[in-house]
Amino acid sequence: MSIFLRWQTLPTNQKQNNDMKKILLPTDFSENAHNAAKYAMDFFGHQETRYYLYHVHDLNTLQDIVFDDIEKKLKQELDQFNQTYHDQILTIETETGSGSIVKNILAYSKQIDADFIVMGTEGASRPKWFGSNTAEVLLHANCPVIAVPNGVEYRKPEKVLLPLDLKVGLPKSDFELVYKEIKLNTPFIHVVTIIDHNESISSDFSADELKTYLGDIRYAFTFSNHKNIAEGVAEYARKIDPDLLLLFPRKRTVLQYLLNKSVSKRIAHMSKIPLFSMASKTVG
Repeated sequence: MSIFLRWQTLPTNQKQNNDMKKILLPTDFSENAHNAAKYAMDFFGHQETRYYLYHVHDLNTLQDIVFDDIEKKLKQELDQFNQTYHDQILTIETETGSGSIVKNILAYSKQIDADFIVMGTEGASRPKWFGSNTAEVLLHANCPVIAVPNGVEYRKPEKVLLPLDLKVGLPKSDFELVYKEIKLNTPFIHVVTIIDHNESISSDFSADELKTYLGDIRYAFTFSNHKNIAEGVAEYARKIDPDLLLLFPRKRTVLQYLLNKSVSKRIAHMSKIPLFSMASKTVG
């Protein structure tokens, strides 16, 4: 069951363009959610974009006074964005749903055919690398997700870290979709493969194939020895201080492992890097 409120902020005389990119911005009105929305507007601000500011409320506690409070908070969010980006034309729609946060976000992203979901890595609850809602959206969304750590300001993605599992290679169509969004910043992509020093470097995915995938993109390909993949990636991230981490999990177990609470504690440095994830539609 869902209950909806809707209004939108559209510049005078601006017609809706069906070709606009659609960005879903889930919000719980926390500082982290507001920061993630700002990150999205900076990231996609160079192109025609329609933003969907979306709040999901617990159905069991809905009352008339709650609706008034939600409307007031959404209006405050709109006012803040209009003040911050007063020199830009913003197209923002607001909507609310009730019930399961994750199910509503996933369903609404399909309803509007969202191109991207941008959300904070933690909600209003106690801080951690990824809140449970963000983790579930990362695992199950049918579109790319950008997870923005609390307090992290937008930086042009000029230095990008791409962990690569040679055993499965790089999903070319997914990579092209994501790279299209960052190529205007002429990024340098650091491709790193973590291997156990006891393992041999062998796979069906060759360096030549990587070059074919990346084409004229500037990149460096590095092997790094570490027994733990997540910790190995975090160690490499400390060396290069990337603006963005790209992740293309072909198996949900890979992403689940990285989001594991005990693992995330050991790779705390990663919590300051925005994550751009595109889970393959074929992952299990």
